[in-house]
Amino acid sequence: MGTGLAESVAPVGGASDQIRILIGGNHPIFRSGLGLMLGELSPAFTIVGEVAEAAAVADTARQRAADVVVYDEDSLGSPAVLAFVAQLTGQRSARAVVLLGLDAGDSWREHLRAGARGLLFRDGDADELGFAVRSVAAGGVHLTPRLAGVIVRPLVRPGGTGGPAGRQVGRGDPLTLRQAEILDLMLTGVSNAEIAAELSLSEKTVKFHVSNILGKLNLKNRTQVLAHLMGGQRVAGGRGPEKG
Repeated sequence: MGTGLAESVAPVGGASDQIRILIGGNHPIFRSGLGLMLGELSPAFTIVGEVAEAAAVADTARQRAADVVVYDEDSLGSPAVLAFVAQLTGQRSARAVVLLGLDAGDSWREHLRAGARGLLFRDGDADELGFAVRSVAAGGVHLTPRLAGVIVRPLVRPGGTGGPAGRQVGRGDPLTLRQAEILDLMLTGVSNAEIAAELSLSEKTVKFHVSNILGKLNLKNRTQVLAHLMGGQRVAGGRGPEKG
């Protein structure tokens, strides 16, 4: 899968480079299991350490030169987690991927605002976690599909059937239902080619829709879409032209 919300900031390394991962959580069995699973997912994943205390995450990530921090929200505690995510964002060092509990409520919104780049539920599968780590390491954003739908659902007009009556987003013209489908997929981090395959469209058609979506939202690139839908909160590093 590609990184549909890729930023203009430089990725952590080339395609053949190792992705250095720090694991956060206060349960040793959880940390060990997660490390083993990530190691089996890809030879490019290198586990550089484990951290049990939220207060030590940012410093350890810097000392171990971690590219991505994968942490468990429940075991570290949300307020402490938000503090170190904000630290990581301010340092512009490692990027954070959070594993949410099923009863997380709206805490994921706070993680995004603090600077987390990947969000998925703890009951997700290993392949999704691997994709999230790769996407985030490459400078992108990954939201599990369940969260992407939550973000966009309030923007749907009841009874909308497409065209002007389909969906209103921001202050611009409303999106069609096809554009709404594409927006949902954009938020999961997939590329134009993958959106095209999912919706049985040509890649050229998808690129046309993406361009129209950005135009209607008065945005320049995909990274800004998430910030816009989160109520104007800027996603760190989100600048540069849309690359498709």
